[in-house]
Amino acid sequence: MNTKAKGVRVAGTDGSDGKYRMTVENRYKLLAVTRGTLNTVHTMQLVYAAIAVVLAIASALHLLGGRLFPFELGVLLFHVVYGVVVFLGKIGAKSNAPGLLWSYILFMSASGVLLVLGAVSIVLLYSGGFGWIIALPALAGSGVSLYGAYQAHILHGAVSKK
Repeated sequence: MNTKAKGVRVAGTDGSDGKYRMTVENRYKLLAVTRGTLNTVHTMQLVYAAIAVVLAIASALHLLGGRLFPFELGVLLFHVVYGVVVFLGKIGAKSNAPGLLWSYILFMSASGVLLVLGAVSIVLLYSGGFGWIIALPALAGSGVSLYGAYQAHILHGAVSKK
């Protein structure tokens, strides 16, 4: 906290109490804004992971006769791990744990790239016109993952400035 008052005098004072007034440093303002944004991103990521898990199970039950092939099993496991990492990132953001934040940043960055590659492969696999429709959830998930990693990186930088 900074004890020097900056700016305009507060109404209701004579201006002589400025040396006693505390102001909030920009670092703490940045922490508050970033935590709020990251909390929203975590919610979006959990919703995405839940929808992806449900779609992977539904496609296995409906299209594949109840069997999980390696691709569907990989998609299912990836999104379960994705959800766990989001919870760890949420804990790291609340407790200012740099290790959890770095794990979250690295996994979300890697998953964002993997989801883009998955979307491209889906478009190439289903080139009959429906490929983009099927790939949209993966593209949305990659955008949310990369934005979450970016916000966590800002939070990590603000936390580590002491």
